Amino acid sequence: MVQTTPTHSDIIYVLRRVPPYLWDKHQDRPLPRAFIPKEETGLSVYRADMCTPRSILQLFVEDMLFKRKSVDEEKRKNAEKNLNRYGQTVEQVVHNGWRVIRLPLSSFPSPIFNADGPVPYGNPNYGHINIYGKIADFETFSLIWVDQANVLTEEEILRP
Repeated sequence: MVQTTPTHSDIIYVLRRVPPYLWDKHQDRPLPRAFIPKEETGLSVYRADMCTPRSILQLFVEDMLFKRKSVDEEKRKNAEKNLNRYGQTVEQVVHNGWRVIRLPLSSFPSPIFNADGPVPYGNPNYGHINIYGKIADFETFSLIWVDQANVLTEEEILRP
């Protein structure tokens, strides 16, 4: 007999890192704004089968450490501010309020949303995907995604 519904193992999940200013501390979940991208960049997520929650927060730390050495003064100051505010290790970043959530990639239905990637192995952003769509559609779906988001525990995030 042919199986017509996907099994749990057939579902592709994506991870999204969420900064403290996009987190509802009272309800322990992301704010809808956590799912509204800047128009030119798309919504940044990572394939959960290609990276770990810890690794996507490590990318944030490494990006800030790199930008701290930038010749662009604004980038340098912003990176220094982020490093001072959130820390220079994944443990410090999590302690200072960063979270990671998990959603099925199918939560971003085509043709409403389009995805690129994932970035191939060997690239520092391995597993990265940008999801593109109209801002109005992101705003509409953001309420659904808040409810669907699987909030990872600190233990799950910090696991190597």
